[in-house]
Amino acid sequence: MVGRLSGGRAGAWLAAVPVTVMAAVLGLVVPAASAAPASRAAAAAPVTAAGAARASAPATTAARHRTRVIMLTTRVRGLHVRSRPSNRSALVAKLGRRGTRVTITCWATGTPVVGNPVWYHLSGPRRGYVTSYYINTRIAPYPGLARCRRAAPAKNRYHARTDGVRVRTGPSSKYRVLGKLGHAGSRVTVTCWTSGEAIWGDHAWYRLSRPRRGYTAGFHLDTGRDPARGVPHC
Repeated sequence: MVGRLSGGRAGAWLAAVPVTVMAAVLGLVVPAASAAPASRAAAAAPVTAAGAARASAPATTAARHRTRVIMLTTRVRGLHVRSRPSNRSALVAKLGRRGTRVTITCWATGTPVVGNPVWYHLSGPRRGYVTSYYINTRIAPYPGLARCRRAAPAKNRYHARTDGVRVRTGPSSKYRVLGKLGHAGSRVTVTCWTSGEAIWGDHAWYRLSRPRRGYTAGFHLDTGRDPARGVPHC
């Protein structure tokens, strides 16, 4: 039939014949009509930068970007919590009974305890560092726990602002005087701070380790602000 038509007429006839009919004549298999428009629509749809990024990037969850928190327990009673990963740093608190639950946020290396240099940073029940030797875990550092970021060392040396600053047994002018500092500019070493009697509106008092042990009002030291940044709470 095609052979009986001229070239122009044959082309026109072939264009008018439905695809499914032509396929039946020639013995071809044609995909379902519904699939073709869908694929064409998908190909024609614009791809945004955000969509491309989502397609190429692996799936992530919000939890992956958070700091992993581990809940463990203590192996001893009265475990010391310190301001730094060292048994020479300021004592922040003492935990209670053996088996006390602690929340650990990261680990750091510090003073070895029975050959173990790993310390854990706690966010609860008190903030500070404890040696991992006294925490119930077989492996230190705990698997999957992030390493603590290095913080700038806390400044713990200041100077007296006036002559003869009194050092007392507690954070108030009602406590007994242990001694006096020297002239203005005398250097002192503080270990921690606590709230006490307000001196000119300043409630911060610092516990000194040098040149005398005792408490001095923050108002009389050149801390710049009270409580001083980096100094732990007593």
